[in-house]
Amino acid sequence: RNQMFAPFYYFVKIFVLLGTAVAVEMHMHQTGHYTWYLTGFLGWLFALIGLNVQHDANHGSVSRLWWVNRILGLSQNWIGGSAVDWIHQHVVQHHILVNDVHNDPDIVGNPLLRFNPLMPREPTQLFQ
Repeated sequence: RNQMFAPFYYFVKIFVLLGTAVAVEMHMHQTGHYTWYLTGFLGWLFALIGLNVQHDANHGSVSRLWWVNRILGLSQNWIGGSAVDWIHQHVVQHHILVNDVHNDPDIVGNPLLRFNPLMPREPTQLFQ
């Protein structure tokens, strides 16, 4: 059963991602150096945290201990989202209605990407 959860190296990745992001953000605030390359790097780290740490933690798949998943899932709040809202939208709505063209909130798409075949095709989606 323990093989269903994250191996040791995954926790190393979490530590490196969160530690680096905290260090960069602290450096920026303490020195006042809000440069494009530091803010871009921090944004990239936040994206990695969202796509890795909070996603897996809010699915409950990082640790067998619920409170570890909850604490790591709260990283969503730090990077500008809401863990509670994400859990409701993704885990409850999306996973119950995966690829249902009428009810899956993740299949709505946008002007650049057309996920739902029932949506009208935009000029920017010519080759999809």
